Formats: sequence, structure tokens, C-alpha cells
Amino acid sequence: MKKLLPLLLVLPLVFFGFGCEENPEEPETEAPSAPRNFTITAGADEESLELSWSPPSEGEVTGYYIYFNDEIIDSVETGLSYTHTPDQLGNYQVAAYNDEYIGEKTPEISTELVTGESQEIWRMDDPSPEHPSGYGWNEDGSGTAYSMSGTANQPYVDLYFDTDNTLNSPDNLGAGWRTTAIALVAETYNNIELAPATGYYNMEDVALNGVYILQIQDGNYIKLQITGWDTVTNKITFKYGFQTIPNFRRMK
Repeated sequence: MKKLLPLLLVLPLVFFGFGCEENPEEPETEAPSAPRNFTITAGADEESLELSWSPPSEGEVTGYYIYFNDEIIDSVETGLSYTHTPDQLGNYQVAAYNDEYIGEKTPEISTELVTGESQEIWRMDDPSPEHPSGYGWNEDGSGTAYSMSGTANQPYVDLYFDTDNTLNSPDNLGAGWRTTAIALVAETYNNIELAPATGYYNMEDVALNGVYILQIQDGNYIKLQITGWDTVTNKITFKYGFQTIPNFRRMK
């Protein structure tokens, strides 16, 4: 009996220890990081937009929420793209979600116009080298006046003011210059909702307060209004609104 006593004392402790052991906790679901490679391109109709993205680098994903102007407009459970035809301009974002979390949003992509006021160019026959006759836009919507002397600025010029008082596509000067389609429209500058699908030419007459739609070689649509015309110095002043999504015709 003396030899059995230590064993009998240990066994209850062993059973007691196993009986009190807690079940390990299951790991919590991880919140998704922001989707990657978010881009927007214009649809074939030039009125719709194709949103696309890559999966987030972290977290479980059940689907994706589509945001327009900070509001959820739809969700995608399968696939990595979404088509939207907006009736106004605004900002887009995408966020992944799962059963517990809505993840981080992508950086915004905006369809709002980039604007420029009081831009100036002079007619091609102006003798001053300080008076550029050409104008061109960067992909971010910023614009610059350029000299038309020689061919150094061929890659940058989208429009010029010719001696016959017309706005011209640069390729009218010959090969190597950029191509721009120009339409004089009857709508007021602030009321243009969509750039016209047809009716473009390689030149249009200059008209004070005239409103024009341009489509430059890179595909971007621009609305432009001539706000001043000094017929003594042959200078025109204009304002513009630049759509940064190439081939997307919405202006408002």
C-alpha cells in the first residue's frame, strides 16, 4: 500500500489538469488592404467607364465595393472589373470586404475636369518671339503656350491660331505635328454634358465667346471658350476644361 500511495495522489492532479485546459482561440479574419493597380478607362461608347483592379496584398476577400463620390453604388463578388455609366462627373474608389471587415479604399480616380483660365496665344503672323501662337496640354490637364517657330515643339502643340483667324489642328502644318479634331458647338460652355460624337474638323473660325470641343491626339476631350479677342494685337484669350480620362466624352 505504501508503494501505491504516491501514484494515487498524482493521478487526480493529472486528470484535473487535463480537464481545465482551454481550447485554443481560432485566429480572427484579417482586414483586406486596398486593392492594387486601380485604373479607369473609357468604354467603346465613350460614355461608360471600365474600372479594373488587382486583389489586395493582405487579408481575405469576399468581394469588392464600388464607391462613387464616397457612396457605395454597387458590389462585385467575382471578377476584378466593373462597368459604370455615370450621369455626372465625380470620384471613384474600390475597397475589398469580407465577412467581418471593409478594407482600405484605393486612391481616388477623378473624372472631374481640370480647368484653366485666361490662357493666351497670338496669331501666327505676330512678329514678337514673346508671343507664342500654339498651345498644348499635358496628360494631367495643365496647359502651356508654345512657339510655332521651327519644329522643336511638334510633340507638344495641340492647337494654334492661324493667320486667317482660325483655330487649327497642328497637322495642317505638315507631317510630324500632332492631330486635333475641333468642333464649334452651339451649347453654352457651362451646359455641355457630353462632347459631340461627330461634327469635328481640322480647323474652325475664331469667334469671340465661341465654344469649342477638341479631341487631342491622346484621346482627351477638352471644352474651350474664347473669352477675349484683341484684334489690334491679334491675341485671343480662352478658358478650358480638360477631361483626364482619354476618350471619355462627359463634360459635366
